[in-house]
Amino acid sequence: MSFLSRLSLPAPEIPPAPTARRPNRVVLTGALAFVCWLSRECSPARWFNWDSYEWSIQIYVLFWLAGLSAILVFGPTTGRPRFVMLGIVFFRLQELMFATLDNALALTDRARRQVPAYKWPTPLLLSLISIIQVVLIFAVAYLILTGQNPAAFSHQPISRSGEFFLSWISLPPLGGGATPLSRTARVLTIAEEATGLLLVVIAIGRFLGGPDEPDEPDGQTSQTKTTGQAAD
Repeated sequence: MSFLSRLSLPAPEIPPAPTARRPNRVVLTGALAFVCWLSRECSPARWFNWDSYEWSIQIYVLFWLAGLSAILVFGPTTGRPRFVMLGIVFFRLQELMFATLDNALALTDRARRQVPAYKWPTPLLLSLISIIQVVLIFAVAYLILTGQNPAAFSHQPISRSGEFFLSWISLPPLGGGATPLSRTARVLTIAEEATGLLLVVIAIGRFLGGPDEPDEPDGQTSQTKTTGQAAD
């Protein structure tokens, strides 16, 4: 416990300021808000307050980027360890996806509050890195799939770098480079295209939005939109 306590960062002091209006909790938004809250509570970035500071969330994201790259290069493709590897990469996928949705829609209290953690261009950079992480995550999934079924795609990778290329050309708006032939390949392709499209749209929105506007004369500040723990 002493080692874990050293990893934990103190929560920043957040001045009382107006927060974003709570969205109407109908069936869909209520369910999505619960899933986003649950995903945040299960994240190491939440446990140790790493998502409350700009430097710590950048290190956290770079750690995941390096880890996913190492899994793609050195990860096992047979036996039970491959399921552990899949569990790790898909845990990261849900983490960054729900954190991105939460921050874009301000569904949970943590997303709505003012946290002076990320300043331009950090949110944009984290969004772009999240897209690369999605490519790596599905490259690992394709690596295991094609190892069991080489005919899962019309384009058959011959190396692990080929799996990265296969995942890259499946990402919107590049999709269509390889045709999924098996049912599992179609499911993975649809999931990657949906996730990639979401992150690409949000990254474009952050780029067009530009830096946050300066504070208002009456002292009210615009809400700082964060990318959350994983995601960004």
